[in-house]
Amino acid sequence: MFNFFTNKHHHRLALFTIALCLLISGCQKKTPEASPSNNTNQPYPRTVTDELKRSVTIKAPPQRIISLSPSNTEFLFALGLGDRVVGVTHLCDYPEGALEKEKVGDFSANTISMERIVSLKPDLVVSGAGFHQELIANLEKVEVTVLAVEPKQFEQIYARIKLLGHVCDVEERAEELVNELQSRVELIRKKSTEIKPDPPLKVFYQIWNDPLSSTGDASFIGEMLQTVQVQNVFSDLNTGYSPINEEALITKNPDLFLVPMYHGGEKDREQILSNPNWQNIEAIKNNRVVFLPDDEVSRHGPRFVEGLEAIFHACYPEAKLE
Repeated sequence: MFNFFTNKHHHRLALFTIALCLLISGCQKKTPEASPSNNTNQPYPRTVTDELKRSVTIKAPPQRIISLSPSNTEFLFALGLGDRVVGVTHLCDYPEGALEKEKVGDFSANTISMERIVSLKPDLVVSGAGFHQELIANLEKVEVTVLAVEPKQFEQIYARIKLLGHVCDVEERAEELVNELQSRVELIRKKSTEIKPDPPLKVFYQIWNDPLSSTGDASFIGEMLQTVQVQNVFSDLNTGYSPINEEALITKNPDLFLVPMYHGGEKDREQILSNPNWQNIEAIKNNRVVFLPDDEVSRHGPRFVEGLEAIFHACYPEAKLE
């Protein structure tokens, strides 16, 4: 099988690998709901519970925020807080304004500079969860306030947006953003239910090529596939993301291959279509291999709905979302 590890995609693939490890370890159990107070007019200080079940007290609306993951950076900018963000990681490449921010390292804890974080004098650091626990403990020792945010499901994304809105005193914008995302998701669900064939389209989602890997229903991608009302041919994968047997793929005979763009482009599409072992698979025979925008489908941030829309259009190319 071909290998897509190129210098061009090094940072993106590094983030994907880290995120994949997190998902494998956590996708079988629901993350505890990080939650703000129900009182949106609550004065400061405000105390909330984050992804790691930590009680975090915010003394005043944060004005100097550092984000340690691309999805959290996107949340902050989508909430209109870009002007308060003073630091991000090298992997935080969206929106454009994030590129102008000071860099504190990459994603994993051992690539992030404690000294750089402290020098930026943040009043809030928005971290991930699993990979950042040691870093969080070290930041706490120097009295830096850290909020761990790492959603793994649609409902958790909505909850984390509201959490950040509450912490940063932009509840109204958070509510608007959540309503917008929910409306777009429900439109996709409704339209998919109306137009899905009987039996439903059989889809293979190729997470990785070497080893050949896919995703089960317990994963974020699994939730996306369920939303568009297709049959995930590897829905029963217990670990959410897992290597698969090529013979099993051939036996399951999917109608459509979905492949994130971190794999490459048109050249790699042709390599998939020309794989001699796959020539009797319906998707290959009918030239149905669709590459998806990788950030939108792999980052659990506000653009996940754009990834969901891309999956919808790949599954139902004649349909419109109206």
